[in-house]
Amino acid sequence: YISNFDPSIHDIDIWCEEVERAKSTNYWNDNECLSRIGNCLKGDARTWLNEWVTNDRSWSNFKKEFKPLCPRTPDIANILYEVMSSNSDKYPTYADYSRRSLLKLRIVRGLSDELISAIVIRGITDPQIRASATNAKLMPNE
Repeated sequence: YISNFDPSIHDIDIWCEEVERAKSTNYWNDNECLSRIGNCLKGDARTWLNEWVTNDRSWSNFKKEFKPLCPRTPDIANILYEVMSSNSDKYPTYADYSRRSLLKLRIVRGLSDELISAIVIRGITDPQIRASATNAKLMPNE
């Protein structure tokens, strides 16, 4: 199993180590490895792979050319913007909306539990559900 990778959220070095473990465990060659990770790429990484022009479409070459383009730290402003711009209407359930928002907000260090809760609750579009969540004083670790 290889987790998804979005350069605005994830650490490229940790993800590459995960891919290397899967490559070794499954005895993939360099070309097969690249073909297997393609669907794991999200955001700018997916765009970059789709537009990548090279004669050597291998995992080793991908890693060599792509790693320098990845930020060393997550783009916390973009993460906050994404969460603040989303709302529960884009998700099948409130639980799914909350879970995905919390996962993104966990990446941003220094946010208090109260602020995290306020951000997530703000995106609930149903006024009754939003009021219930506010009155329940829900916290992210509950």
